[in-house]
Amino acid sequence: MEKWCHGALCTPLYKNQNKMMSTLICFATEKEAEASLASLQATKIESHLYHCPYGHILITGMGLTTTYERLSSHMHAITKISNFGIVGALKTNIHVGSIHAVQLVGRDEQSIQLQRDGLKLISSPVPLHDPQLRDTLAKNYDIIDMEGFSIAQFAQEKNVPLTMHKIVSDYCTADTSKHIMARLPELSKQLAAHITKWVVNST
Repeated sequence: MEKWCHGALCTPLYKNQNKMMSTLICFATEKEAEASLASLQATKIESHLYHCPYGHILITGMGLTTTYERLSSHMHAITKISNFGIVGALKTNIHVGSIHAVQLVGRDEQSIQLQRDGLKLISSPVPLHDPQLRDTLAKNYDIIDMEGFSIAQFAQEKNVPLTMHKIVSDYCTADTSKHIMARLPELSKQLAAHITKWVVNST
């Protein structure tokens, strides 16, 4: 069953405690976040967690379980979550370096709706390096990552608004890891530029 967790359709944790309200910006890895940490003038306050003028930045780690656990350890400070990061494209007409909002996040037979427009994301417990499986998944989804569903599940359970924006890094082929490592510095810079505009428009 699809459930909404977006904007006014979700209730913040702290309705009357403005001092506790915080936007949590999430990345899976330090490398993805590197340029954004610099551009947002983020300061590290504990392991995996940074503070910036617009809220907090959490490095969730890779994988569904690690992501959920790290989010859970910081839920007391969260009233809105924004997730940014890299994804593999399941369709070759989705270009490397393009940035997209996420409409829906799925895993197995489950799906969580985030908003009405955007691409459909599926989360996998392992990296995808198989073009044949990629093409099968492309029948229902557009992009793939390893963390998105846990973030959406957490947001839904805690009734916290969530937005996701993903940048395409690869096409899930056998040499995907090599391509990601080569492109990651530039992709991180593109994400930082996108996030800077997003922050300005959100404040």
